[in-house]
Amino acid sequence: MNKLFKHLAAFALGIALAAGVGLGVSAGSKASEVKADDAVNFTLSSAADVTVSGVTASFAKASGSSAPAWYTAGLRLYTNNTFTVSSSSSIVGISINWEKQGKKDFASATADVGTYSHPVAAGVGTWTGSSNKVVFTVSSAGQLQLNTFSVTVGGGEVIDLTDIGVKATEEVAVGSTVTLSPIYTPSNANAKKTISWESLDSSIATVNASTGVVSGVSVGTARIRVNATDIGKSAICTVTVNPVPPVPVTHTIEDLYSISTTGTSVLFNGVYMGHYGTNPFQAIWFADGEYAIAVYGTSTVPSTWEVGKTVVAVSAKTAFYNGLVQVNNASFQLTSATVDTPVVYDFTGTETTANQLSRKVSLSGTVTALSAAITKATDTTVTVTMDNGNAVKIFLKKNVFTDEQIAEYVDTFVVDQYVVVTGFLGYYKSGQTFGSAYNPGDFQVLCPTIVSTEKYTAEKFATDFTDATTPVCSRAESERLTGLQSIWSELSAKYSALDSTERANLVSAEASSNVKNAVARYDYICGKYNTSEHKVLEEFIEGATIVYNSLFVQLSNNNNNAMITTIVITSIASIALLGVTLFIKKRKATH
Repeated sequence: MNKLFKHLAAFALGIALAAGVGLGVSAGSKASEVKADDAVNFTLSSAADVTVSGVTASFAKASGSSAPAWYTAGLRLYTNNTFTVSSSSSIVGISINWEKQGKKDFASATADVGTYSHPVAAGVGTWTGSSNKVVFTVSSAGQLQLNTFSVTVGGGEVIDLTDIGVKATEEVAVGSTVTLSPIYTPSNANAKKTISWESLDSSIATVNASTGVVSGVSVGTARIRVNATDIGKSAICTVTVNPVPPVPVTHTIEDLYSISTTGTSVLFNGVYMGHYGTNPFQAIWFADGEYAIAVYGTSTVPSTWEVGKTVVAVSAKTAFYNGLVQVNNASFQLTSATVDTPVVYDFTGTETTANQLSRKVSLSGTVTALSAAITKATDTTVTVTMDNGNAVKIFLKKNVFTDEQIAEYVDTFVVDQYVVVTGFLGYYKSGQTFGSAYNPGDFQVLCPTIVSTEKYTAEKFATDFTDATTPVCSRAESERLTGLQSIWSELSAKYSALDSTERANLVSAEASSNVKNAVARYDYICGKYNTSEHKVLEEFIEGATIVYNSLFVQLSNNNNNAMITTIVITSIASIALLGVTLFIKKRKATH
């Protein structure tokens, strides 16, 4: 009997082991397996999230689209709406019964993971893969309708979390945030992953219990703990909270000429004034008021930047090369800051001080020599003898100009040709150190722009000034100042093209009536819109002390004059008509 009992017990144990029932013997943990190919069926009745057998379906709207809505016919999904299926177990298949929504186009849909096949018309969409979450997104055209779908949960292994960690240290500034992330062990754990966050020093830093976002409260160190509540383990990150970093000092460009230590970090605002070389540029020029500076190195600027208009914040480090103050390794950002309209400095050829360098300059004179033929592959120095008798060298660096620019230089920089040029002032004496003496004649003009090949005279300026301001001065008073501001810097640049002789002719008592009228108008405009405390328009004509004549007043009073003329003509016509009427009556009476 005992022998038979032992045989039966052994048989039962074998069946139990074959069935995977442990009976105290570990034949693979039963907690690490789930049943394969479990299908979970959904039938919707609203747009609310729904959970069936541990599988959750949720529906959401995208920015700018309508929210998913439930109608009698089913759940309506609009453009860019999302349909999310999630489960703690691995999802291996989803079958969706898509329906067409009324007369709307049948939309397409995509899945963020796995392989998804969407029907071209109402029908079944099929997804396969292995993931704990699948997000379907409706396309940007059409709509979809949904009532039923099924989710297949796979037989993938459930891997329990065994430990939790977090990075040892982190830093954040007071008033700023940083996000901590948990470190799971094993990294592919998919179960028992419930975690929470807490601050052990909340006066220094706080943390969002669910997201791990740490906020700096005051200077010091704080311990931030992550807790794995399912397994009873935790880890700590020490967060250092730093003071708010100081706001960097914004320099003027003039300040940069007094910073002799190279490598100093600086910030300044400037108007984009142009570039030297082809994109990416060898140098980019910025100006604020009377001063300009070059940013060197391989840099690019957006095509939307406008010369003389776009204001940029420049963050860079100071540099010094052959007497030229510059900045390197810059980053650019458009800024709402305002800077003065850049002034074109009139180069004389007698400059000796460092703060003249990099400024935008204007000069006029006759080309007297070229160091070499002008080509794209050759460094060429063009000597110009200016109207005041001093000489200046214009430097054309090889391989930095476009073919079109080179062609213009070849046509313009010809010996005995008169030129009016603007550019930026540099220095070419090798080995020059900051603050040492600068020698007249060692300056050069970089990045030249040809303004004209004819001498600009006081008569031409007067005509240009009158032509530009006449339509503006004829506007209503409320619109006049805005119009003048829009043309003023261009007029100032034209004035800069005049040499000293022509500037003297502009304010001479012997000037023509055309010139006097133009200067009178200028004088009137400046007197009207500028005060001793605030100059709305930059004054640029030297010696413009002529009392304005009647020309501008006449333009300002055109409407009044027209009205007076109309009244006079109407009165004359009325008197004439009255006389004719009396004459006719008198003739009738005599007959």
